[in-house]
Amino acid sequence: MTKCPQCGFQSDGKFCRECGTPLSLSCSSCRAPVGAGAKFCPECGAPTAVSSSARKVQPVWIAIAAAGVGIVLAVIALVRSPNPTGTIPPPVSASPAGVPDLSTMTPREQADRLFNRVMAAHEQGNVEEVNRFQPMAIQAYQVLDSLDNDGRYHLGLIYTIIGDVVRARAQLDSLRQLDPDHLLATLLDHTLSESSGDQAAMASAKRKFMEDYEQEIGTGKQEYTDHRQALDTFRQDVGTPPTSNP
Repeated sequence: MTKCPQCGFQSDGKFCRECGTPLSLSCSSCRAPVGAGAKFCPECGAPTAVSSSARKVQPVWIAIAAAGVGIVLAVIALVRSPNPTGTIPPPVSASPAGVPDLSTMTPREQADRLFNRVMAAHEQGNVEEVNRFQPMAIQAYQVLDSLDNDGRYHLGLIYTIIGDVVRARAQLDSLRQLDPDHLLATLLDHTLSESSGDQAAMASAKRKFMEDYEQEIGTGKQEYTDHRQALDTFRQDVGTPPTSNP
């Protein structure tokens, strides 16, 4: 039995039976088990990504299963929202009444929906919606059993948007360790550098992107297909170096 850090209820399993707060998490950097409420990973010392505001939000799929009206409406809005990030949303079946069948969405699909919503709100300058959805998006990624390069990129972007540079940098470092030349890592690096106004770091990220682009695109990684719009836009902004004539 574990005492819930949010409501104090004694529960077993992964979530509090009283309020739905996660009782065990994984470090976003090294994936070691992290106790609920811990501020730092006991294995690598990385700061945990569960803020007090995020801990107050039920895991997305638990809230949906409980038919919480607010969360249900939020996820329906995600299904209908525009998709400016270049990601490809998963198909969502609909009931005869036209309401999306939320039970068909996996935890990762729900996390990606929330990511898209945060990014759309950010691009529209809608701070209220960013603040509303980013804690749910962060928690949705945190409770996943594993986080791939695409998920780390998503989480790093969300942290960058809300100004949490330390956690955004932790996601970037993890991405670099797993795949030093990954194009999404370079995109995240440029976004972080731009947010801090570091012109030298921005220029370095642009150079690395162009150096790695052809070889990395040739790997056919799924996340490159999902984020092709963002990659193409960034490449156009950087500009292809002119070819010198012999």
